[in-house]
Amino acid sequence: MEYPRIWLILSIGISAIVAINAVKCFDCVAQAVRGDKCGERQNRSTSYYFDCATLTPESGDNYSCARLEYKQDGLHKITRSCLINNGDLTCNKLRKISQVKLYSCAICDMDFCNGV
Repeated sequence: MEYPRIWLILSIGISAIVAINAVKCFDCVAQAVRGDKCGERQNRSTSYYFDCATLTPESGDNYSCARLEYKQDGLHKITRSCLINNGDLTCNKLRKISQVKLYSCAICDMDFCNGV
């Protein structure tokens, strides 16, 4: 009868670890020329957001929030989203590996920090 109790304790422990690494980020893509709301300051009560921990909870990856402005296919775009960040992700690294020209980049680690 000890097995169910052990599994319960393990489940609670794993959930706590996932919750520690979890961050909630605003999530949208906008073309500034369309006047999308994604380009405006975001609000928890009216904007779409995503709990990054739900992406791949088994992987143990840590996530950060990002707000990126870039040009793609001749259009100025803004993206707010979760990014895998295991401690070494910077805007400079993103600029080097990106296939588009980044005009603005912000990476942050607190809930809803990519809303500005």
